Amino acid sequence: MDVKKSLTRRVVLDAAIQLADENGLESLTMRKLGLRLNVEAMSLYNHVSNKNDLLIGIADCVVSGFGLPHNCNDWRDSIRPVCEKTRSQLLLRPWAATLVQSLASPTDARLKRTESLIATFCKAGFSLQLAYKAQLAIESYIYGFVVQEARWPFESKDQGEFATNLQGKILTDDYPYLAEMLNSIARTRLIDDAENLTNEYDADFDFGLKLLFDGLETVRLKEVDTITNKSK
Repeated sequence: MDVKKSLTRRVVLDAAIQLADENGLESLTMRKLGLRLNVEAMSLYNHVSNKNDLLIGIADCVVSGFGLPHNCNDWRDSIRPVCEKTRSQLLLRPWAATLVQSLASPTDARLKRTESLIATFCKAGFSLQLAYKAQLAIESYIYGFVVQEARWPFESKDQGEFATNLQGKILTDDYPYLAEMLNSIARTRLIDDAENLTNEYDADFDFGLKLLFDGLETVRLKEVDTITNKSK
């Protein structure tokens, strides 16, 4: 079979994602991608115009896997599953969070996602301006949380060294609250197994997401009340 004829843009993008998953985004080059597909690097330019187009393409593939809100009676029930899936998908490939947020050119999947989120908010009674701010706040929270979570030492062999080094730098006299917080976290998390540690992160993510949702709902109700009073 002629490998060149079997190449498609999606085949190229899938191979690029695999390379990034294996060795990080910085390892992704057109030469290595050509080797992975058993073709000359120049053959790739029939499917991607340049390296930036390749990055835009793989970002679009990643975002398309986040899912879109489903119609529910409560906007929070519509959006929460999308937030949870976005986090889980980004944790599978930590390099993706920074890539998606750094691209100046919006991808088709990202535009579709943003449109769907804003539409969900507007249909729930948010003004267009508040819907935009709500979408921005939620997206910023998810990506920011994942970037920090992905860099935390999950492996048990790393946790002890991390805790020891950090505790050694934080003096109780200088940072009493921080020191006590670290000791508390060390007792409840750093000595736990990987499953319990993951559950703690799930709880942290849910806590922040609930704060966001509760705050947005409060603002939405105030906005609706203001509009109702003006119309009287």
